[in-house]
Amino acid sequence: MNQESELEVEAGEQPLVCFVSSVMRPEIQWARDATVNALRENQWVSWAFEYTPASSSSPDRSYLTKVHQADFVIWLVGADTTTPVIDEINEALARERKILMILLPAKLRSGDTDNMIKKVESRVKYGHAHDAASLRTLIVLTFGDEVVRAIRGKPDLTRKAALDQAIRASRERMIVRWVAAGLSQVEAIDICEDLTLSEVPPIVIPSAVYPMRIVIGNVGAGKSIIAERVFQRAARYALENVNAPIPIFLHSRNCQGSLEQNVVSAASTSGNPRVQGAFVVIDGLDEVSRSQARNIVEEAKVLAASLPNQSCILMTSRPSDVVNGGPNSILLPRLSENETVALMQKVLGRPPGRWPAHLNEILTLPLFAILYAMELREQSINTLPEGNLLKVLVEKAIDRDRDAIALGFDLLQKLAVRSMEANGSPIPVGELGTFVDRNSVVKSHIVVESQDEIGFGLPIFTQWFAAQSLMSGRPLLDSLISDPQRLDRWRSAIAIAISSGSREFVNMFLGQLAREDPGFTADILGEALRPWASDSSAIQRNWADIGKEIRGGFESWTNGIAPLDELILPQIFPSDLYAVAIDVADGWVNWGWHDRSEQDADVVPFPEDVTFVQSRPGWKMSRSVRWNDAPGRAWLFSQAVLRDELKSLIERKALPTDDPGLLKEAVWLYSFKSNEWIVDSGQVVLEPILEELRTFPANQLLRCYDRYAQAGLIRDFIQGQLNSGVEFLGPLWPRPDQTASGNHIWGEYSEVRQVERTEAVLAAAINAYESVVRTWFPRLGLRMTTMAILPARLVGEYQSGVEDPYRTPGLQWHWEPLPLTEKSTVEISIARTSNDDISWERIQSLLGENQRIVAKFRPGFATWLGVPLTSLNASIFFHQAPVGEIVYDWLKNDLRRINWYS
Repeated sequence: MNQESELEVEAGEQPLVCFVSSVMRPEIQWARDATVNALRENQWVSWAFEYTPASSSSPDRSYLTKVHQADFVIWLVGADTTTPVIDEINEALARERKILMILLPAKLRSGDTDNMIKKVESRVKYGHAHDAASLRTLIVLTFGDEVVRAIRGKPDLTRKAALDQAIRASRERMIVRWVAAGLSQVEAIDICEDLTLSEVPPIVIPSAVYPMRIVIGNVGAGKSIIAERVFQRAARYALENVNAPIPIFLHSRNCQGSLEQNVVSAASTSGNPRVQGAFVVIDGLDEVSRSQARNIVEEAKVLAASLPNQSCILMTSRPSDVVNGGPNSILLPRLSENETVALMQKVLGRPPGRWPAHLNEILTLPLFAILYAMELREQSINTLPEGNLLKVLVEKAIDRDRDAIALGFDLLQKLAVRSMEANGSPIPVGELGTFVDRNSVVKSHIVVESQDEIGFGLPIFTQWFAAQSLMSGRPLLDSLISDPQRLDRWRSAIAIAISSGSREFVNMFLGQLAREDPGFTADILGEALRPWASDSSAIQRNWADIGKEIRGGFESWTNGIAPLDELILPQIFPSDLYAVAIDVADGWVNWGWHDRSEQDADVVPFPEDVTFVQSRPGWKMSRSVRWNDAPGRAWLFSQAVLRDELKSLIERKALPTDDPGLLKEAVWLYSFKSNEWIVDSGQVVLEPILEELRTFPANQLLRCYDRYAQAGLIRDFIQGQLNSGVEFLGPLWPRPDQTASGNHIWGEYSEVRQVERTEAVLAAAINAYESVVRTWFPRLGLRMTTMAILPARLVGEYQSGVEDPYRTPGLQWHWEPLPLTEKSTVEISIARTSNDDISWERIQSLLGENQRIVAKFRPGFATWLGVPLTSLNASIFFHQAPVGEIVYDWLKNDLRRINWYS
């Protein structure tokens, strides 16, 4: 052993000393013991009376000397406080020693104790400890924070300072939003300070029962303001309680990679969320792609359950399939009439009076209530201009800085386009232009420049200016349509362009979009026009212009949904040669057709003697609708007519198909017409049915119990069976294999046979669904959820109910997308426990894995495609013809999501 190795290493600094102050009574001795033990474990020197040797010094004087010498003072507060303890704490305050006040359990504290607490609580750290374990945790966290800050060279950045800074930043974000909406700085500060405005509904606050909440609201509903209020509330609570969860505010667009890592990183100056827990607020889920939003939501569920200390997560979003539904999702309550009046009065300086009835709904959104109040402030009349309130909002903000924005309008459009392509995020300042250029638009107050990034203060401004760019031809619609993911990113801007663009632009844009992507178009059209439009009794254009638009809408829609138009159009026009007939009067449009026997034009007016109750050869009045003559109204109308006819086909289960599973069911159901077609064995004799079918035209729809089928398709199917030597059609799906038990049909099936039948039905339903969609929905199918998922494994757990014959069987299942080159399969296992008992961890694992598969095998659909878990009453598998029921249920759900079924 050399000489150097024998040298002992000694600390370069004296150990830190902590003074423990409290009354010396048995009921709190546990706290003194726990405190000393915690300090010793962390290599701090503790000074507590009972742990020190005897001294000849006066006790009072000895105590105060130790306070002078201490680096830290811990005050354990029980029910009472003695004069020596008061002197010790006063001395610590005078000497500016760091103090940790720990409130111990006490039914009632003395007056001296309460007075002392009030004196010091604003100047020291404090927390609550209910037992030795919580006391130890509190001390360890506190001293750990002190060491971290000292090492980082930030000894002045105390936990209180960090929380104060977080609250100030939150208030500043609120102020920036209101200033961007058009308020002055003074007004914005006034509204932010008034806690009676935008009060936080208790239901939106996460709790131990619901540790994760998603607050859902439309544009202007106040989601972000509520999020800031909740965050400030959590931060204030943390100021009062040292061991409270760490408040953390994140924006979705900044959540790159693991959410947990984002949370830990954001909390780095305040502590460790894995130890102390966290109260996380995540704003703007709707401002990122759907796939990213789904990932954040799924990770948030896991994080809220895994972090300690009653951790909670609050998120905000506009309505979407990612967040809608479920116990965690809360639709943000709209303002009551009294709240709307109070908010407008705050801005207006006087009661707003009565407003037009058509504004009732939109004024329940705080942003638009403020907009309306600002408009009233500048007008003597109690009204708003006709049209889109969103346009008024943006122009209101622009008015304040019109000169600056006029100079930088092109730059604002460029900023909006770049931001839209980046999922709504700010962009690097270098991408926008020179400092002088940027400075001109930043002065407008609707743009915010922070460090090396620049973006709009409100997401709606990003979307609005992107819409202006879209209307000016940048980017070209062709480039968006050719890239579905990019089209989805531009969804909000497209909705605004449709709602506020010129008639020429809207007709051109919708015409092209409806022909290429009718599913996206119908969905976005409903979003763009319905919330902002109101009916008007004054129609400025003549019947010919309106009729021309309606006819153009029909032509584009039918091109887009072809070949479905072959089934729908004959229900609307007896012939494709017929003209559109129009009558316009008193705010109403009456619509129908004419066979060109009297007038040979594409659009003609109705004669005076043709009404709904009075007909005339060659004319038919089909529908009357209250008309709003805004651009796009004709597109809404024509799509609604087509949708109604499609709905009729869907509800009657009348889409022609050559799928063998559906045709088998159709023949089986058609045989119910005559007992002569069913033999004693329960089988159906095919030959006599074929003979009857020969009397019908091939394209005639025949009623087959709960559905319809074309005579020619059924006839061809039966002929094919006979040609193959099959003379009888037996039960369609696996038959019962045991004597009936219980009162239900599935009681005739063993558990194994129940699963066998379920798998057979589902496999046939997948094939039938694909056949129907490929035949009739080639373009709509691009937006239909089930079709986008296929091919896939359908994986399920079947609850047979064998042990309880009176219990309805159940199936819990989900899709697992496969590569496009593979075939769909069905894999059903028997659940030995109730499907209700599936663990939360397993659900999260399945959902997370499904989204990863979607991203891998369906990257083009990842922005909107979700793969949920589904629970189903399994009795449907034992119906006479279950495949048709399942197929049409899938069709309804898929079409409803894209506004082609209602």
